[in-house]
Amino acid sequence: MRKITIPFFLILISLFFITFLYSAEKRIKTTVTKKSLSINDENVEANLKDAEELLKKGDYTSALQAFQRLNEYCNEVLKSIEIIEEKQKEALASGDLDQKSREILLWKVKRRQALKSRYREYVAKSAYYCGYIFAKRNDTMSASRYLLEALKNTDFSNKPDSIYVKSVDLLAKIHGLEGEF
Repeated sequence: MRKITIPFFLILISLFFITFLYSAEKRIKTTVTKKSLSINDENVEANLKDAEELLKKGDYTSALQAFQRLNEYCNEVLKSIEIIEEKQKEALASGDLDQKSREILLWKVKRRQALKSRYREYVAKSAYYCGYIFAKRNDTMSASRYLLEALKNTDFSNKPDSIYVKSVDLLAKIHGLEGEF
């Protein structure tokens, strides 16, 4: 009896220890994932890639959360750009600025256009992926809303792997209009 009891307790303790380590590792991964979702201009591209990886792994819940946060952040950046553009256009039109200030504002307009283009692309990608995940969950209203946002923020393309074509195809599928768009 003693020969059986000692190995049994060793196995039981080992199983308990392995279970504890596994759950601790899972908690750490969850914490790291939540912390890495602090989005700014420096890491928006990395966060987008991380969210795409989560989607590839089939972790739809985490991927959706990441894409929604990316989408929200990028939309806020675009709204900020619009407000700043409006104010700077008013300042340029007023004629109250000296030549140096006008030149600085005109230089910033060019840089802002590149920034706006980049963030529109981020919005389109994140919106498409949100729409894709909602379509997988059979939430057609949310999927349509995000897919329309993706279309609004991307240019026409006939390349099969473009966000535009993917969004159109998925919208058509959702609405039962495949081949019509």
